[in-house]
Order: sequence, then structure tokens, then C-alpha cells
Amino acid sequence: MKDYPFAASLLIYALIEQELKFFLLLQRPSYPTRRIKSSVTIPRTSGKQFSQFSSLSGSQFVRQCLHKCTLGILEHILRIKSRKISVRRNDLMHLNK
Repeated sequence: MKDYPFAASLLIYALIEQELKFFLLLQRPSYPTRRIKSSVTIPRTSGKQFSQFSSLSGSQFVRQCLHKCTLGILEHILRIKSRKISVRRNDLMHLNK
């Protein structure tokens, strides 16, 4: 990977993104229902809203969210305003400039 530093860092970035999204999805049941923005439209889903994802079974829900949602969108849906994981992830990944 020495000849392709961008490819190596992009792979790590994608893996970190997936793991952080998975972590948020596992923590979701601990959030109060009123705090979750169910009306947020998810990109790349032909206009589906998060509430339509919520009706899926556990594994289907996680799979769809990991595939369709970005980390920033999940933070928006869960109304995470302070201590955003995406900001810290970006800071970490861009230290290597």
C-alpha cells in the first residue's frame, strides 16, 4: 500500500465510518423516541423517510441504515448536537495532510 497512500486511507476511512454508524445504531434504543427525527428523508432511497426504515426488522434496519445513511445523517436523525462523532472522525482522518 506504500504506492497508494490515498487508497489505504480511504479504506480505513470507510471502515471507521461503518463501525461508527453501527455503534450509533446499536445505541439507538437508548435514545428517547421523541428525540429521534423520524421525518428525515434518507438520500439514495427514492424519498423514504427514517420512520419507514424503523418499521423493518432489527437486522434489515441495521443493514439498510449502514448502506443508505451517512454518519452525519444518523447524527442528525438522532439529534446529536454536541460531541459529534463525525467531527472527531474528520479531525482524525485529516491530520495526515
